[in-house]
Amino acid sequence: MPDTKPSVYESGEYLDANPDWHMEDSAWKAANISEMLKRESVSFETAVEVGCGAGLILQELAGDFPEKQWAGFDISPDAEQFWQRWADGPVTYQREDYLSTSEANDLVLLIDVFEHVDDYIGFLRRLSGLGKAFVFHIPLDLNAQGLMRGSMLKSRAHVGHLHYFSKDTALATLRDTGYEIKAWQFTGSSQHAGRSSRPLRTRIANLPRRMMFPIAPETTALLMGGYSLLVLAEPTSR
Repeated sequence: MPDTKPSVYESGEYLDANPDWHMEDSAWKAANISEMLKRESVSFETAVEVGCGAGLILQELAGDFPEKQWAGFDISPDAEQFWQRWADGPVTYQREDYLSTSEANDLVLLIDVFEHVDDYIGFLRRLSGLGKAFVFHIPLDLNAQGLMRGSMLKSRAHVGHLHYFSKDTALATLRDTGYEIKAWQFTGSSQHAGRSSRPLRTRIANLPRRMMFPIAPETTALLMGGYSLLVLAEPTSR
């Protein structure tokens, strides 16, 4: 018989473990996305965020691009309580699987999403037909320090990561599932995300990260971790 057990995003488990749904990081993530969209002159009228969670990233982006249409999709009933805060804002939200809508948009955002999806390969392949441009933000859990410290299992337990990527495997995954990479950059997640709850060991590790990164960014990310990858892509079938 098929497994009908609700996911952690539908059962309340994810909300229990992450009561603010990472809203603290929303402004920082939105600023990086906005900068990339402007720098790469991405043209769009409609934009959606798949797996939008609390929805605050969209509110920030709508402020930077007020003339565009913004919508958020998420399967979690717990996310809806956050959306009520933005009820009078410029963004619409739907509790629905975006893939089930067959709705194509100019710009599709997946911000820390596909590492949570069981069949991420199939998910990305299906998604590639539902947008003209895509922005992905991908945690780079696969690094030497993380392997030694067992950080991947901590990410699995606390934030639901099922798959783990380095810069190279993340980009290869996107290429293999139907995307052409247009631009990418590292983001300093250990230095900017979760500021109020950042443990002392992370603050200490950030000191050598800051020294090494300007000289050897890829080596720093691969050895020391603490970075994510922001990617602009287009479907190869366009």
